Amino acid sequence: MSCKKCGRDRRLIARDLCERCYRLFIEKKKAAICEGCEEFKPIKAKGLCNKCYARFQRHGDTSWERKKKGDTLCVYCKEKPMHAKGFCKACYGRFLATGSPEYRRRINICRAEECNEPSTYNGYCDKHNNQAWNKQKATNSHLVRTFNITTEDYKEMLRQQNNVCAICGEPETRKYNGIVIKLAVDHCHATGKVRGLLCSTCNIALGRFQDSTDLLTKAVNYLKQHE
Repeated sequence: MSCKKCGRDRRLIARDLCERCYRLFIEKKKAAICEGCEEFKPIKAKGLCNKCYARFQRHGDTSWERKKKGDTLCVYCKEKPMHAKGFCKACYGRFLATGSPEYRRRINICRAEECNEPSTYNGYCDKHNNQAWNKQKATNSHLVRTFNITTEDYKEMLRQQNNVCAICGEPETRKYNGIVIKLAVDHCHATGKVRGLLCSTCNIALGRFQDSTDLLTKAVNYLKQHE
């Protein structure tokens, strides 16, 4: 039989209407003024049309509208255009990293072992900074007393040698308490004149040969004979 509404020859469901026309009839019968948009539309649930009900389910607000990038300002800093989730690019990056758009100043920890206090100067906290300064002062006193040079002179020599040994051309590898020691100051034992900075291996080797060029020459000739 033909549908009373569309006139097509289809199976009738009720009221001489096909399935499609009967569903439209039911929806139209349920139409009313939507409490969200205040328009006459078929009601889905809670007195809302399909669109308003979907907004209510997802966002809890029937008047919610999708915001476009650049149209509104950041909800946190309120200075830069929105990038994502209501935040600008900088605030959104902090939100992803820490879970909060709040800017937090990075706090550096003291370089001293087993110390978790924030650093205040030269990478140390107030307590260990004084210790480091006293250690530097003691080092300077030792250089002046023993070799008649200052820490600035030592640093200049180190810069000229590119932080490597003056003989082998390699950096220091010997460690003390887990820390690589500094290059040793080599000097003439007869005149006290500073000659350069050596690694511990080369410095010990010169000491074993008693700074004697004759012994070093004999050692070179010996090695050449037995190559």
